Amino acid sequence: MGYRKESYSRGFTIVELLIVIVVIGILAAITIVAYNGIQGRARDAQRVSAMTNLKTAIELYGVDNGFYPLCAGNFACTSTGAYSPINLLPMTPPMANDPINTATQFGYYYARGFKKTGTRTFSSTGLTTDYIIATRLEGSSVAAFSGWDNSSLNYLEGN
Repeated sequence: MGYRKESYSRGFTIVELLIVIVVIGILAAITIVAYNGIQGRARDAQRVSAMTNLKTAIELYGVDNGFYPLCAGNFACTSTGAYSPINLLPMTPPMANDPINTATQFGYYYARGFKKTGTRTFSSTGLTTDYIIATRLEGSSVAAFSGWDNSSLNYLEGN
């Protein structure tokens, strides 16, 4: 009677381990990219909501007073430090800062005496019954326009 040697495979080969590591790396990369996109869209939704609230407050002020508000005596205000602070507008609660709020890119902008003439265009009228508000959205496909101290705005509202 002969002895038969049985071989048992214990553990994983280096190739199998490398394949698993590569698959985990690919899944991690996809998750990180998707997560970053979700954060930007969430910040944009917060910006649009804040702009809607600002527009409503300005419109209500206009109905009550017959003209739109000034920002501490100035025709324009921002949340970025240029002009007067936007939180001085007569609205309750005061206008919050942008989720990122960097002085050169993101912020909220208001100006009385200007009228929206297109998706990204406006003109000065000098009238107390005209206003515009603007911000920059991260995920917008609308071309940027210049206004206030910012050359990358891409969301414009007004009357």
